[in-house]
Amino acid sequence: MEIEEVRKKINEIDYKIIELIVQRFKLVKEVALHKFTNNLPLKDPSREKALIEDRNAKFEKLGFKDSGFVSSLYSTIIKKSIKLQKNYMKKHKKDREEKLTGV
Repeated sequence: MEIEEVRKKINEIDYKIIELIVQRFKLVKEVALHKFTNNLPLKDPSREKALIEDRNAKFEKLGFKDSGFVSSLYSTIIKKSIKLQKNYMKKHKKDREEKLTGV
């Protein structure tokens, strides 16, 4: 396979990765709403730890041993998810307060 063909396939995979990340971040809004509605904390360290361990195991099962990469990748994703949840919860709280006060 020529290098341009390989690069084209890499680009296609990259676009799919981006699409999946966007889908994941859209689901984060649902998580935020659940946390807001049920008065749950924004961060869940045990969930975050379990998620990273699970993704490391999946990566390793697929033949790659680089837990540092997977941990770094998912730490970044989790940080962004928490930021999105925080912003969504702030907006939801503000909207609810406006409805209650009629402003």
